[in-house]
Amino acid sequence: MESREVDVEDIFRYELAPIPPSMFEDNSDIRITNTESTLKRKLQIEQSARTTDKPRVIVTDGCTILWIIHCLLKRIVQDFGDGFSSAPLQDITAAHGVQSIAYADDTQLYLTFNPSDRDDALKRMEACITDIRSWCRSNMLVLNEKKTEFIYFSSHFSNAAWNPTIKVGNSTIHPVSHARNLGMTMDSSMRMTGHVQCLCKAALHAIRMIGNIRQYLDQKTTTMLVHAFVTSRLDACNSLLFGLPDNLINKIQRVQNIAARLILRVPRHEHITPLLYQLHWLPIRQRITFKILLLTYKVINYMAPDFISELAPLHVPTRALRSASEQRLEITFRSSTKFYGDRSFAFAAPHLWNGLPNSIRSASSVASFKSRLKTYLFRQHFLSV
Repeated sequence: MESREVDVEDIFRYELAPIPPSMFEDNSDIRITNTESTLKRKLQIEQSARTTDKPRVIVTDGCTILWIIHCLLKRIVQDFGDGFSSAPLQDITAAHGVQSIAYADDTQLYLTFNPSDRDDALKRMEACITDIRSWCRSNMLVLNEKKTEFIYFSSHFSNAAWNPTIKVGNSTIHPVSHARNLGMTMDSSMRMTGHVQCLCKAALHAIRMIGNIRQYLDQKTTTMLVHAFVTSRLDACNSLLFGLPDNLINKIQRVQNIAARLILRVPRHEHITPLLYQLHWLPIRQRITFKILLLTYKVINYMAPDFISELAPLHVPTRALRSASEQRLEITFRSSTKFYGDRSFAFAAPHLWNGLPNSIRSASSVASFKSRLKTYLFRQHFLSV
């Protein structure tokens, strides 16, 4: 790994703004203090709930770059980024055959295995966590066992009952039925029932709050509030809802229908299709399709991460054909299960993309593609109703 000089103040201005200016001297150096009381007063840092038993180390939450306050080492503040790197953590997980994703204040470990190898997989995961705890101790970090969650994903068609537990230090972690991940509520069978319930509950609460002041708002302002507090929730991570049964999609659709009636101030018995047409809104299923196709366009035009691009390779014909310039995708994933396989991006993206007209696939920019795609999906839905 290449080393390079980094301006600490620039990092904090980009990642953690706003940062108290008292953290830095006039020459942009980190401020050094000699007493603990002065340190807390100048930096305005509250002691974290994750403070260790000994007052030597105080870890502040909410920072991409962790700050360690060494009270016994001349009481100075050191940038933990100078001697810290997540590369050793990646090496530890890779040594045990475990995949990992590291966020600012969270690290997730993933392990896939066959049902016949589940006992061995459990031992590998425990050994990986043990090594991570040792690495944390050597770097003056504490692995929070109370906030550690463990979820076991399996098909809801499976009849094999298994209730595994994982040892993390002195604690025994039992599997949970639901876990939040980047705003999504993921259940152990990936049926997304819990997520749909939480989504509808939050969106309906926002609609109720907007409805309380609707009489004081014009239509334009109400539309802006609905987009900010309702539509944004319906569209967040909605590509994971592709292929869900009608009973779940209809629940989300009813939320959108209520929001449309709130904006246009029409009673409940009014038919919803003319209202959505008037607002130029795509229904929920079409919004999901729109999100998947937009991501596919970014994959083809090298604007998506590599781990997504690998799931949707371009079709390269073995001989010169006129269709070679149409940017079709290779169908490499053959689904064996309709409920799970057909919902995957590797299956959905090629089938949806290859079904688009070439005039949409060949759009020269993201804005042009979005405009053409929405018009296509809008006409396709409302002309068929």
